[in-house]
Amino acid sequence: MFFSQKSLHFLDENHRRNDREWFFEHKDEFEKYVRRPMLDLARDLIPTMLDIDPLLNVDPKRAVCRIYRDCRRMTRNKTMFKRALWWVFQRSKGMTHPVWFFEFTPDFHHYGCGYYAAPPGVMERIRQLVLAGDKRYLEARDALDRLPAFKIDGDFYKRQRFPDAPEKDRDWLERKSVTALHYSEDTRRLFSKNLAAVVAESFRKLAPVYAFLMHAHETAN
Repeated sequence: MFFSQKSLHFLDENHRRNDREWFFEHKDEFEKYVRRPMLDLARDLIPTMLDIDPLLNVDPKRAVCRIYRDCRRMTRNKTMFKRALWWVFQRSKGMTHPVWFFEFTPDFHHYGCGYYAAPPGVMERIRQLVLAGDKRYLEARDALDRLPAFKIDGDFYKRQRFPDAPEKDRDWLERKSVTALHYSEDTRRLFSKNLAAVVAESFRKLAPVYAFLMHAHETAN
């Protein structure tokens, strides 16, 4: 088992208390129930990730995010601690490439691949390839058809830009960014001892989606 109810409880209570002293008094719990399981999960995924893309940075310590929020940013939310923890496998820093990710909170967990915020030029290239019926796009779309638990996610434009396109294509064409995402509020899945195997198998099946996004990224103007 990677995570437990104690993992969720710690994230929730630490976020609510928003107290640095309390966190350091309970840091051993954070390490045991939150950070270490995240590192273990990321580590178990390394062989799968390198099979998909040998250029990915798969160092778990770099992949797992910090629990601290950056309160220096211009925001009204000055909460010191995140209520979620995630890891990201990517080729380079800055979320400029498509990434693989896993995130959990006290309320839900999700994982998949795609962009945090796709550059406009990449999204334009994605639309070109979708409209052209590119082979890589069709393979990505077919892969998602075989994974009903995964959906395309990303903000839509306020107005439809391709109303006459097939519905499956519009799911890609009408968005500002794209991510193939599995979302669940079922903690039984999060607590399963088979979690790493389930995520790894899903990622293998999502590989055509990642290949399509990487092709769009590398051929964008």
